[in-house]
Amino acid sequence: SMQASTFSLFRNTFVKEGIPGLYRGVSAPLVAVTPIFALSFWGYDMGKRVVKYADVGASTHVTEGGSYEFSIKQLVVAGGLSAIPTTVITAPSERIKCLLQVQANEIERGGKAKYTGMVDCGRQILREGGIRSLY
Repeated sequence: SMQASTFSLFRNTFVKEGIPGLYRGVSAPLVAVTPIFALSFWGYDMGKRVVKYADVGASTHVTEGGSYEFSIKQLVVAGGLSAIPTTVITAPSERIKCLLQVQANEIERGGKAKYTGMVDCGRQILREGGIRSLY
């Protein structure tokens, strides 16, 4: 039947391609995970600094020990700001992953490969459409 269960898809992929088939298309996001988390923590720290700097009544948020205490609203804004640098890595990584997954499906149907891998895919995207084509 055309309706396939998750388990049958898993089994068929495993039988045809083995363990590597289960991870097809995830190398781009796996490579990007470490810098994404590093950027996220850095972005959160920078966001907290921006929020603290923008706080006009900063003296009301200083504890007896002299440390600055953020409000929930300030922490939410800082968290939102942390997404900005993270997107710089995430967007190209996801774009490359999607293109490689689409290519793998086309190859299964007898099509030809356009990209030899993650780096080649990124280079071709940049060559064809510039930096904007990655985002």
